[in-house]
Parts: sequence; C-alpha cells; structure tokens
Amino acid sequence: MPAPPITRVVLYKHGVGHFEREGPVEGDATLALTFKQAEVSDVLKSLTVLDLGGGHVASVSYDSTKPLEQLLAEVALSVPDEGSLVGLLPQIKGARVAVEPPGAGAGRQEGVLLGIDTTERQTADGVVKVVLVSLLSDGGEERSFDLHGLARLELLDPALRRDLDFYLRTQLSAKKKDARTFTFFAQGEGKRTVRVSYTLEAPVWKATYSPCCNAERGTLLAPPSPDQCPVEPSPPAAAQGPRCAYGAIVRRRASSTGPPTVKW
Repeated sequence: MPAPPITRVVLYKHGVGHFEREGPVEGDATLALTFKQAEVSDVLKSLTVLDLGGGHVASVSYDSTKPLEQLLAEVALSVPDEGSLVGLLPQIKGARVAVEPPGAGAGRQEGVLLGIDTTERQTADGVVKVVLVSLLSDGGEERSFDLHGLARLELLDPALRRDLDFYLRTQLSAKKKDARTFTFFAQGEGKRTVRVSYTLEAPVWKATYSPCCNAERGTLLAPPSPDQCPVEPSPPAAAQGPRCAYGAIVRRRASSTGPPTVKW
C-alpha cells in the first residue's frame, strides 16, 4: 500500500519539524514509509502510529543495518541472477504448489513439488532443451509439465511465500544504500484511518519583516501594492539617496531638520 500523504507540518525555530500523515485502510493492511539512514534515529524516538477506526497497529518493523549476507542467512533460499525460476524450484522440493498448463480446458493442478528435469525434444527447428517440473498429486500420480510453457505457477505454503517475500524485499532494500523502510501492520475490520507522526530535522524558518516609510509623516506602513506606487522618472544616480524597502528613495530637506521625504 502506498505511503499515506502528509496532512500536517509544524516547523520549529530550533531546526526540527513535526510531520503527520493520514491515509485510509481497509481490513488488515500494511503501510510503508522510507527514510534516509541518518533520519532513522529521530524517527524511532518520536514515531507514533494510531488506528483511528477501532483497529490496532499489530507491529512495526524496519530494515536492519546488518550486512546483506547475514540477513539472507536467515532464510534457506537463494535466487540466482540468471535462470531464477530453474534455480529456485529445486530449493523448495517437497512444497505444495499449483500449476496451470496452457489451454482453456487444462485446468489447475495441485501437488507436491518433486523437482525439475531437463530433456531434449525434436522440433521442426531442430533439437531444443525443455525444462520439466514434476508434481506428485494427492492421489499419488506423478505428472510433468513444461516449466516455461505454464500459464501460472503458485506457491501454496504461506511460510514459504513469506520467506521468498522477505528475500526479495531484502535484496531490493540493499540496493538503496541510504534508505530504510518502515513497515506498519494495521489490523481491524472495515474502512478506517491510520495516522503516522514523527519528528525530523528540518531547516530553520525565520520570519523577515521589511519597513515601508510614509512619504509625508515619516511613519512605517505596510508595503504598498505595485499599483499604489506612482510612476516617477528615476533621478540621476548622483541625486539618489539611500533607499528604503520596496524601492523608496529617502531624501532630507536641506533647510529642515524634520523627517525625511520619501518618494517611490
């Protein structure tokens, strides 16, 4: 499920920001947020996750900082870069799988995976190598199917699916060297709203105010809009005095000690 959008941001003058995200979920759902490695410590110290619809947050997990080899040692799976499916199936021998051969009337076939075999077949283009996957049905019947000709192959063991999902997610997260993904598991019924809040380092924001001088009384006013400023030819560079904000030229009368006159 995509990360919920940011709904509220509070920035403090001390260089930190408070961020809130809210998003809809339905039933048991999983949310994921990705942070930089340098932000993980701040997130762990300030993270709050609330299920606002009567559900609850069962757990929160995040990518480990262990080396990739050490993480993958926790699962007895290895998917090679080439021939991934042919390399994976022998490692799950004995697992229950379902296959769907091509063709409308073939139907779905379930059984225990025996293994894979390689054979050669004579075709019009010559001899080709074929990979066969063998299943043992519940009735004790052994059947073989062309692996690359299958319309679908499904793993029926939930634990095996979780291991394979962990393996693939770990491989992907290792590619993002400066990123760590937090995963939130929300459990409940119906449609609900989940709120996630955390504090991170943020740029310091400071308000800046610029004065604007009144031309007659020498008082400070709010800055005028461009259409309120009369158009006047610019005086020579030598005649120009110091400028106030918004382009006002400050001049003092030669025979007066009163407030300076200001022209826009």
